[in-house]
Order: sequence, then structure tokens, then C-alpha cells
Amino acid sequence: AAQNPWVARSYALLEEQISLKDPRPAPVSAREVCSTLWALAKVSLQDESPLLELFTQRLLSELATCKPQELANATWAYARLEKQDPALLDALAGANSRASGRMTSQHLANVSWAFGKLSS
Repeated sequence: AAQNPWVARSYALLEEQISLKDPRPAPVSAREVCSTLWALAKVSLQDESPLLELFTQRLLSELATCKPQELANATWAYARLEKQDPALLDALAGANSRASGRMTSQHLANVSWAFGKLSS
């Protein structure tokens, strides 16, 4: 699908602002990472974007601190983006499994939908 020109320009500006080569990335909370992933999926970010890789790496480094809502949002985002990365999906499955006792029915429904979409 063609991207809206405004969205494409916003991606370009955001990529310019984030140094992908900085060995000491700015501190970003798990909530900020998961919310950004959700927003990027909502506007259908292209899978090959360096932004997706950057936020995926940050998510993986913060996965243990994610709350159920954050995990559900991130898992939904990757399903919406149709991200097929076995290591990432295994990490998300483990984190969601560990958090499942603290999840609401809405979280569980979103995570179930996401993994169902990714496995089809």
C-alpha cells in the first residue's frame, strides 16, 4: 500500500533525529518503546524501516520491564506489521506467557489475535 506523503516525511524526519549508530542511545522506557511501536504499526510503517529495527532492539532490551498493556501493544504492532522474526516472536511469547496472570481479558484477546495472525 502506498504511504501518505505526510507519513513518509514524518518517518524521514524521525529517522534523522534518531542516531542509529550511537552506542549509547537515549534512555527510553518500555512504555515509550511499546507505544511507539503501536503508533508505527497503526500508520503501517514499512517493515524495512530502520526505525522498526531500532525500536525492536530497544524493546528486546526492555522486555523484562514491560507491563501487560505494553506487551499486548507491542505484540499487536508486530502482527499488524506482519513481522516474521522467530527470535523476536519467541521473546514476545515468553514475556506474554510470564505476564499472562496479570493480563486482562482485553490483553489476552489482543495477544491471541496477534499470534494467530502471525501464525497464519
